[in-house]
Amino acid sequence: MSWRLSLFISVMSWRLSLFISVMSWRLSLFISVMSWRLSLFISVMSWRLSLFISVMSWRLSLFISVMSWRLSLFISVMSWRLSLFISVMSWRLSLFISVMSWRLSLFISVMSWRLSLFISVMSWCLYNLNLNTGV
Repeated sequence: MSWRLSLFISVMSWRLSLFISVMSWRLSLFISVMSWRLSLFISVMSWRLSLFISVMSWRLSLFISVMSWRLSLFISVMSWRLSLFISVMSWRLSLFISVMSWRLSLFISVMSWRLSLFISVMSWCLYNLNLNTGV
């Protein structure tokens, strides 16, 4: 019975050793696979993050350039419109001043003519009055 026990113990010891080695190998394999998967996940996420950052940077750059172009266009259009407004208002003011100057000149000449006519008529009347009275 002692040899059977010894055989049983040796077989059980061998089986336990085999079990431990297989479990150790499986654990090592699991750890290496998980490490590889974790490394792959980290590299893929890093690549995706890098891609996201580059795309967002490009989009931000594009947005800034478009907004800058639109602002420049807006400023140039508003400057052109302001220049046009100023030139039109200047022309209208010049026209108004010239028309008012012409009307004032016409008014002064008409009033001068009427005054001279009035003076002539009055002097003719005074002359005739002096002739009729004999003074």
